[in-house]
Amino acid sequence: MSSIAGLIFILDNSLFQDSFASSFVFSKESFKNLFGFGSKLLAAGLYATALQNINNVLIGKVYSASSLGFYTQATQLANMSAGTISGVIQQVTFPVLSTLQDDKARMVDTFRRLIKMSAFFNFPMMFLLAIIADPFIQLLLGDKWLNTCLLYTSPSPRDS
Repeated sequence: MSSIAGLIFILDNSLFQDSFASSFVFSKESFKNLFGFGSKLLAAGLYATALQNINNVLIGKVYSASSLGFYTQATQLANMSAGTISGVIQQVTFPVLSTLQDDKARMVDTFRRLIKMSAFFNFPMMFLLAIIADPFIQLLLGDKWLNTCLLYTSPSPRDS
């Protein structure tokens, strides 16, 4: 709650101290620019969500609810494991890449190095987690989720 109050205080002060004057006038050109960009983000997000969830629908139709639960748990663990390091790298590198947006050659080179760095950390971590999957899942989730280990350690088409 205190962080929300702090953000409101900062926003309130920044509106009154800056020379920026906001107006409540609708701009068709601004709407076209923002909608053009935002609609592409929305379409990409809907497409990604549909692809992520189609597996759950198909597995739920063909297999039992417990099989779907094991698959979902294994997918969540794999995404959490790989996503943790990738998320940190993305947050750190976004400012770097934004400063290079005008120099395409340097940005591509930097992006390639970032992918290599991400793989350097993610591949060994995922390999280690695959090796210790049984005790890891038993400790984290308990004995009833041990069937998740087979799905967690086997590569899926989304991993390639």
